[in-house]
Amino acid sequence: MSGPLPSLLRNLKQQLLITETQIGRVMEHQAAENQEPEIINKEPIEPQASPLLPRNVVDLFIHPTKFFSSQIAIGKKPYFYFVTWCYGICHIIDRIDRNILRSNLGRPRQGWEVLGPYLTESWPDFWAFVLITGALAGLILWSIGGWWYHVRLHWSGHSRPDPKLARLVFIYSSFVMALPTILVTLVQTVIYGNYQEAFSADELWSSFVLLFPFWSSLVSYKGAMTLFELNRARALMWFVILPFIVYFFAFGIMIFLLTLIN
Repeated sequence: MSGPLPSLLRNLKQQLLITETQIGRVMEHQAAENQEPEIINKEPIEPQASPLLPRNVVDLFIHPTKFFSSQIAIGKKPYFYFVTWCYGICHIIDRIDRNILRSNLGRPRQGWEVLGPYLTESWPDFWAFVLITGALAGLILWSIGGWWYHVRLHWSGHSRPDPKLARLVFIYSSFVMALPTILVTLVQTVIYGNYQEAFSADELWSSFVLLFPFWSSLVSYKGAMTLFELNRARALMWFVILPFIVYFFAFGIMIFLLTLIN
């Protein structure tokens, strides 16, 4: 058969084959889209581990790089609320210590003559005060301390550090200082009749908590270097060297004043 008819039939056949191929591809694509949610739904979702599990707390103290690089739910509210609260409690206990020291030096703050005996002569009153005011102090420290941590990250070479992540690293590294302080105070609650007796006791075992602010600075540095891209030298300056100088200066003054009292 010759003429235009065979050519027309061949073209029509080719068009049908092309159309059939395109329809097949569209159907395959739609089938894949329909199956995708089923595949996703079948995959198990592993919950993030609590940062307050004993093994994770140990990592925070001893292996901070592992702690901050692991899939741990540090941003989950119950956990960082608790850690922030603990840091606030630690801060309040520190303020009470300073007021006792000023009172022993004969320079009490205004109102301490009334508030001091209420706090230092009764453990229930002491713990009620530090637990309640510790929550408020924690909120202030989360805001102001977290802001300062964010500023130091910026000065250490990060152009735009995430504010919430900065606060989380700050709070969890501060937990390294807060937890030993709270534990020591709990032990003192069992041993001594009130907080004034614990503060004035002639013993050295509780003084080991003075090491943890320094360790907290190292954990803070490790966390910052793990989660943010920083200049190492500047980060060392802002997160380790300068805090160490401040702590040495503050503890030196406190030891000198205690020596004067004794």
